[in-house]
Amino acid sequence: MSIDINSLIDEYLRFLKSNIDAREIDKEGWVEITTPFLDRHNDYLQIYVKRENGSLFLTDGGWTVSDLVLSGLNLTSRRKDLIRIMVRGAGVQFNEETYELYTRASVRDFPEKKHRLLQAMLSVDDLFVLTPGRVKSFFFEDVRSYLEANGIRFVPSVIIAGRTQFNHRFDFVIPYSESKPERLIKLLNNPTRQKVELIIFAYQDIREAGTREFQGIVMMNDMGREIKTEIIEALTNYDVLPILWSERDTARDLLAA
Repeated sequence: MSIDINSLIDEYLRFLKSNIDAREIDKEGWVEITTPFLDRHNDYLQIYVKRENGSLFLTDGGWTVSDLVLSGLNLTSRRKDLIRIMVRGAGVQFNEETYELYTRASVRDFPEKKHRLLQAMLSVDDLFVLTPGRVKSFFFEDVRSYLEANGIRFVPSVIIAGRTQFNHRFDFVIPYSESKPERLIKLLNNPTRQKVELIIFAYQDIREAGTREFQGIVMMNDMGREIKTEIIEALTNYDVLPILWSERDTARDLLAA
């Protein structure tokens, strides 16, 4: 199994290096970076970088949150707070006026900061829910309410470093107890092969670091959709527990301390 894990990590890093394109887009020094990651419209995620006051300013240009609003999401004060909590765990900030997700970096830590910004963009983009009843919400908001209603203790939006020194953000962490290990939870509102591969990489990278014992859990929104068997099998094969949102009550004991 260790050989498979190392191969997965190495292949993922090669994938990142070979599928990123950058070009200068204006005379003010802005550089547009196109990444291999797709949003919910199957468009490639892009970030923008500019040298500013001795550091590098990285931003999504406000596109991630603006697209949610244009899609009909009511961005209430509570939801702004949720976005802020989600991205702050990745070291990213949220500008309520421009809707930008942004961070600053030095040349040395630029790759890590770029990785964090992309994680924040993917998380915010993926957690938008359009239920069959046409009610728009955040999946993050729904899961948090469920944990609170069931008295399940948790810490939201936690960053953990892996063997590769990449930091990985988890939507919720449930601390260990005498009967259960620590549980690291990722949320998937729109499960795709690409997103699952990214999640598997995160869990395996942390396991390879050898600094903690934990149970990896992915909670998936299956309301109004069917989750492909290959996605369930991929998670299970790498010792990650899939929990369907429609079956959350049957998994309550796994989440409770």
